[in-house]
Amino acid sequence: MNLTVLAKHDVAAETVCVALGHTDGAPLPPFRPGAHIEITVGGLMRRYSLTSRPEVSAAYEITVLRVSPSRGGSAYIHDRLRVGDTLDASEPVNAFPLNEAAAHSIFIAGGIGVTPFLSMMEALTHLQRSFECHYAVARADRMIPVPDHEGRLARYVSTNGATRLNIDTLIQTLNPLSDLYVCGPTPMIEVTRDLALARGWARAAIHYESFGGAPRTEDRAITLHLLRSNVTFEIAVGTSILDALLEHDIWAPFDCKRGECATCVATVLAGVVDHRDVCLKPAQRAQNMCICVSWSTSDSLTLDL
Repeated sequence: MNLTVLAKHDVAAETVCVALGHTDGAPLPPFRPGAHIEITVGGLMRRYSLTSRPEVSAAYEITVLRVSPSRGGSAYIHDRLRVGDTLDASEPVNAFPLNEAAAHSIFIAGGIGVTPFLSMMEALTHLQRSFECHYAVARADRMIPVPDHEGRLARYVSTNGATRLNIDTLIQTLNPLSDLYVCGPTPMIEVTRDLALARGWARAAIHYESFGGAPRTEDRAITLHLLRSNVTFEIAVGTSILDALLEHDIWAPFDCKRGECATCVATVLAGVVDHRDVCLKPAQRAQNMCICVSWSTSDSLTLDL
């Protein structure tokens, strides 16, 4: 779809909300709570949760945090995207569906990870279903406006002596018969998932969505060696290993591109991996990596590809 930027405004520090729609007001395809769209910005395809209400068909809203270092998507949206610009966008996709029949739903959000929960909480409120949300941010000025939902939203801030979110303590107070949703940085997802499993949660009742392979300030370019293909090339920061393979016409299986499905797993023959997936177990990480999101802390990496 070709969508026009109808509005753009700041909602928190380094965070903007962008409304996308047809200029003539024609209705957009419907979506379910937790859905996202993929948009092409500056030649890059990026995925953003829909933060608008599902019943509002005239516009989609996305809420975007400026990521530093940026792979290009958030920087483009913050610095170059203007009202009236046209973007190519997919129809809504829901890889993080809400179980509307759950007796109780618990949402744990880290930073911009609260975005998929906005539509979920609206839906549960409309259905008069039981839920609670725990929303943690590193800085108070980065907290986006989220409805209180009659006291069902708890806010946490990591700085200035404010109340911090202690996931270990929180999990001990929660009912393991609830459906648990978590979205945020990879370490937060892993800790929440592992603690919930240890507390007795059924694996099927734990739902999570990751940010994918966002680069980190300490990342450096790496040299990639592919043993079976007998190919060596450099990969710059901001390009995933998977994308680099595809750019060099080297086939590799993949699906989610967020480190959630393990489809792209490759065997590591040499190098030190910085694992950023949320699907591999420690024993699997000893010799493997998800090339869609993980990186290397060594100057070179050799894969059995």
